[in-house]
Amino acid sequence: MLKRVIDLGLLPVPLPGTADSFVVPGFLQALGRDPAEFERYMLDGVRTVGRDEDLALQPDHPVHVMGSHVALGYRGNEISRSKQWFEHDVAEGTTLRYYYTGHQWRICAAQRSSKTRPRLAALIDQMNKALGQKTNHVIFTLYRDGKDSIGLHHDKVRSISQEATDYILVVKLGENARRFSIYDPVSQQMLWNEPVEPGSLVVMSPADNQLVKHGVPEELGAGQSSSFVMRNITEKLSTQEVEKNVRRSDRARDERRAKKMRKEEEKL
Repeated sequence: MLKRVIDLGLLPVPLPGTADSFVVPGFLQALGRDPAEFERYMLDGVRTVGRDEDLALQPDHPVHVMGSHVALGYRGNEISRSKQWFEHDVAEGTTLRYYYTGHQWRICAAQRSSKTRPRLAALIDQMNKALGQKTNHVIFTLYRDGKDSIGLHHDKVRSISQEATDYILVVKLGENARRFSIYDPVSQQMLWNEPVEPGSLVVMSPADNQLVKHGVPEELGAGQSSSFVMRNITEKLSTQEVEKNVRRSDRARDERRAKKMRKEEEKL
């Protein structure tokens, strides 16, 4: 990976505390793409859904899921960012499953083919060829301002390829820089907390993902920014299996709500 980046004429910056992870300033621009324009493209004409709206409507059209949506909240709490999900070159009738923290089956209904965003599909192909990757899953995350953030974490490895050559990639979009943090849970020290400029590529190896934590902290005065997180996901399920589990989880949720309402009525 490092040699491929250097061959593009770019200078990687090593991430402290890691063995094989780094930041590549100017990466997207080197591919002939404008990070601010790409953010606008990802938000243009997309259907925004919040709270409890149906994620499966218009399956051929991307959906932008707000942090307030019940399928995205963590332990019943809203998250301070919003997202779009895409899968790339996946066989028809098949869905990828990535186990992020707080994963719910219902969010699988928000996942769309990269074909619904042709320029994204082209970028994935371009990056896979340039970097020798097998990216098949992309999450677009929007940070509206400095209050939107994501805490320090390891990416869940359950369905992420752990081959040494399958890196986790973050591409910074938008007009504004945003801090990216690297934290060592053993020494309990913040190793890196620096602004990442639009167009930069963050490369994280599977081993380093389990060694250090990373995050995007709250940042007073920060403007809107966004990113792609690209992974090679190995768990593939049939669409029918996913739909079955969505229905089952919906029934369980409705039963919990009904039980809660009965308890509240008993108090009256």
